[in-house]
Amino acid sequence: MPSSNPLRYPVCVGLPRLAAAGLCSLLALSSVEAQNSVEPRAFESMQTHALDLRADGLQLYVVNTPDSRLSVYDLRIADRPRIWREIRTASEPVAVASRQDDEVWVVCQLSDCVQVIDVERGVVTATIPVSDEPMDVVFSGNRAFVSCSTEREVMVIDTGTLSVLGTVPVFCDDPGPLAVSANGASVYVASRMSGNDTTIVAEHLAPPQPPPTNPMLPPAPSVGLIVDSEDPTWTAAHGALLPDYDVFEIDAQTMNATRRVHGVGTVLLDLCVDPIDGSLLVVNTEARNLETFEPVLRGHAIDSRLTHISSSDPAAVTHTDLNPGVDYGLLPNPGALATAISQPTGVTFAPDGQEIFVASFGTDRIAVLDRSRQILARIEVGSAGGPTTSRTMRGPRSLAHHPSRPLLYVHNRLRNSLSIIDTTARREIAEIEALHDPVSSEDKEARGFLYDARLSGNGTMSCASCHVDARFDNVSWDLGDPGGDLTQAGHETVHPMKGPMFTQTLQGLEGTEPLHWRGDKPTFQDFNVAFDGLMGGNQLAPSDMDDYAEFADTIHFPPNPNRNLDDSLPNNDAVLGENLFANVPFGGAVTCVACHSFPTGSNFFVFAAAPIQEPQPFETAQLRNLYKRTGRDPDPATGESTSGFGILHDGSHLSIREFLTRPVFSNLAQPSAAADRARIEEFINAWDTGTKPLVGFARTYDQSNYPGGSAPSDLNLAMMLAGMAHGDLVVRGQLDGQEVGFLYQPQTGDFAPADTTAPPVLLADLELALRQGRGALTFLGTMPNEGVRVGLDRDQDGSFDREEAPIPYGQSTTGCEMTLRANSDSFVGNDQFALIVEGAQPLSLGALLVAFGPADLQALGIDFLVDSATSVSVSIGSDADGTSLAELPIPNNPNLTGLPLYSQAFFVGCGPFGLASTNGLEFTIVD
Repeated sequence: MPSSNPLRYPVCVGLPRLAAAGLCSLLALSSVEAQNSVEPRAFESMQTHALDLRADGLQLYVVNTPDSRLSVYDLRIADRPRIWREIRTASEPVAVASRQDDEVWVVCQLSDCVQVIDVERGVVTATIPVSDEPMDVVFSGNRAFVSCSTEREVMVIDTGTLSVLGTVPVFCDDPGPLAVSANGASVYVASRMSGNDTTIVAEHLAPPQPPPTNPMLPPAPSVGLIVDSEDPTWTAAHGALLPDYDVFEIDAQTMNATRRVHGVGTVLLDLCVDPIDGSLLVVNTEARNLETFEPVLRGHAIDSRLTHISSSDPAAVTHTDLNPGVDYGLLPNPGALATAISQPTGVTFAPDGQEIFVASFGTDRIAVLDRSRQILARIEVGSAGGPTTSRTMRGPRSLAHHPSRPLLYVHNRLRNSLSIIDTTARREIAEIEALHDPVSSEDKEARGFLYDARLSGNGTMSCASCHVDARFDNVSWDLGDPGGDLTQAGHETVHPMKGPMFTQTLQGLEGTEPLHWRGDKPTFQDFNVAFDGLMGGNQLAPSDMDDYAEFADTIHFPPNPNRNLDDSLPNNDAVLGENLFANVPFGGAVTCVACHSFPTGSNFFVFAAAPIQEPQPFETAQLRNLYKRTGRDPDPATGESTSGFGILHDGSHLSIREFLTRPVFSNLAQPSAAADRARIEEFINAWDTGTKPLVGFARTYDQSNYPGGSAPSDLNLAMMLAGMAHGDLVVRGQLDGQEVGFLYQPQTGDFAPADTTAPPVLLADLELALRQGRGALTFLGTMPNEGVRVGLDRDQDGSFDREEAPIPYGQSTTGCEMTLRANSDSFVGNDQFALIVEGAQPLSLGALLVAFGPADLQALGIDFLVDSATSVSVSIGSDADGTSLAELPIPNNPNLTGLPLYSQAFFVGCGPFGLASTNGLEFTIVD
């Protein structure tokens, strides 16, 4: 057998595979520190269009977000998708779009990039850096449009040169889902965190709260007031100018926003174009935050809607309630629970435009509507395996309808699975789980407690209705309770009529107790009361709430985009701001850092009202995501804001620099300190989130773009940062037609391969392979200690990826160019395992042999590479493309572990005697 090492290092050449493992593993692992199984941190990245179909309907592309893979399914049998291949991507892929046959683009949110993938070769061919937290991609002609949430822009990329042609500013928060008109002339983008035209009147300008209904309570504290920004009663008091743009139409040629639509919804999660009349449909939730007090909002904090936008009249916006007729005064409401559509995240049409399909992320359902937007049916997702619970929740997120068959493909975010819906029979006919998901079964189950709306009394809301994807909904709520009781927050007593509070993120909660704005929740488990008090359901069992809390602690912030790759501050003003923050007292001897301590920005102390000059006690707020809360700061040219809520617990301050003018900040609040306030703001907007900028770093190189001489400067920097424990650096891609993986080892300056039969390699070795045109490699930064999982050992079982991967050997018949490969790894229980022949004569007959041993015999002008005495033959045939897929599901039997098998395929129609053979393929069944 030839060596499996694509770089062909002589130390392993010629050794039998098992013997080589014993020798070369010492070399490969000599400086790879042994690691226990490391569970990846959760980023809860915001999926938009997680699946897409090839135009002819023959392939389906699905992102595997937690495993950073693109799964390609063969749809020649449309109702039985079969895995075709998996392709490694950069970190946290959230959207995929097919541009043409065998070319797809994948949006990777954590890596801040779009990757171009050659499906036929199974490799990333280019990585295009884009702005922070990209959300989606669509195509118009030779242009790709990529929405970038943090920078409030859509980037335009030439699909030929892969160069950025420009950016389209969109005046909204978190531009996300995209769609393109049928003629390609227009691109539409929806504001994910659009808001609903509400804003806040600051506490000192707001009217007093009503008297408590609990006679044992003292008078309520003075608080702000949430109002409609256009209510003339309050416009002078709040001063906010909110155009509340929700959906933008962009001219694909001029790259200008030509149309802006408002009044669509608060959180916009998907949109699509009507194939008949060109109008738009947008699925969204509408926050009812103008309603005051938790008892009033109990069981009805949001509305889930489908909004129609006319193709000709931008003012013609029509809403359809996806839960018509629900009696919100009845709790619990079993009837509503059985039919509720909550947090709709996906929408698509049937190809003829006669039916609309909406994914109910919160209740594991698909709603079917007619053209008048009346609900015809509800289809349960996950029903193929029985009714789902919070612990087995699927979370349908994205939809794609087959172009010619009555089949709907559903990507389930929480289960990381693919459901196939028969749209005629109105039922799920199959569910296929991803081949690998690194999320532990415990965390996968506990996630349901965040997203399951069936935990509410009527099925219409979940924790994630406001904590959208574990973040926030960009509005404030007054969830006080006039009939409640006084409670303790540290050493302080707090009133139940707390007033408006901005929805806090669930990112970065680990070790930050006590929680909530006033520190009145000592632990995460103390939020259990909300399942009853706000959602109108039942509190979770203590064990369930403990699991929920453990999952919440795994959710991390992404890197702050305002920091440089080396984690330094972006400019001198930020450096000066850090010094002011940390060392310069703003009054007396008190510095900012005295309360807003590093690393989170909080000392987690609950202050009494008087010292902080507030009407009630508050905990020192952490500062790690304030760069995402800049929407209330008015545009200098127009005075308009993208959000009605800004800084402070209720969002009543425009910006950090305006917040610092409060009298409590003494010297810093003086007019002469304006420059210092701006510098402190610059520093806080670049605050370290706890995740280094190296995490997600992605660069793809091949012969066309790898320079001669020294390595690119950012790659050298990434290697240096890996040595400083900012994260791990891995390499993934293809060399000599084989998939490879490496982990950079700073202590020895080399790269350990995902194969213990091969020694470490130097960067110079990889560079030489690239310059020789032997493949394409992506260098990727990961979280610390995740490099082994990402680069070497996907399933963390101790056997490296190359050792578990099927290995080709021998050659196909000269002149016939047939290839035999496996669609996935040969692990126990892989019921999707198959062998694929490519390059056969179209519509020809053949046979596949699987044996217990190899051979090396020549006859009839072909090489026989498997042992015929121990082989089993299966008849196969090729399709019009000369392709054949033979399913060989591997039983879930641990006794099969370690069994080596050898295969080869033969086809008629080519070769010296009308018979041709493929290469051989060795695969060992692994655990």
